[in-house]
Amino acid sequence: MIISLGFPNRPQSIATVNPTRLGPYQQEKSGIATGYGLYLGGFSNSAAGDIHMKRSAAVVAVAILSAMLGAPAFAQNSAIGLWKNVESDKVTFIRTYEEGGKLLGKVEKVLKNNVEDTAARCMKCKDEKKDKPMAGLQLIWDMQKDGEKWSGGKLLDPETGRVVNCKLETAEGGQKLLVKGSIAFLSKTQTWARAE
Repeated sequence: MIISLGFPNRPQSIATVNPTRLGPYQQEKSGIATGYGLYLGGFSNSAAGDIHMKRSAAVVAVAILSAMLGAPAFAQNSAIGLWKNVESDKVTFIRTYEEGGKLLGKVEKVLKNNVEDTAARCMKCKDEKKDKPMAGLQLIWDMQKDGEKWSGGKLLDPETGRVVNCKLETAEGGQKLLVKGSIAFLSKTQTWARAE
């Protein structure tokens, strides 16, 4: 196949000449092709352009894919997500989310013996939360971003019914959430594992 590089009567030396593909005018010339009729490994001008475009598209696709694969890693370091608090007699799943610039958290479900406990209720809770189902119960509210942490909010401890001050911080590359509840000088930290 033929590709044109340069202008007639200007020597070209960047490709091998295939005499069977040259026009009558060029076949009369000896040694170096004078313009039209340079043969480049079987690729026509349009084919070479297609390859260039395909390579460019491949480079762009790789860049986009890299960005997409990198995004989850960044997102996973966030305190937002589904977490599980594993205790001896149950596993509680808590969904944390951002709303109005603040972090909140609700119980999504409670498992006992690997079966969802739909009868679980907050027996020790007070006021309007007393005896409410655990599923959907607001555990965390009013958390504000504090650098890489969240602080200034409240945490409900369903085991005691107490509302305590709360601080949250991710650990192990976002695979763990350190949940610190405190009252005055007393504090307790739970470690929740990322469920998704």
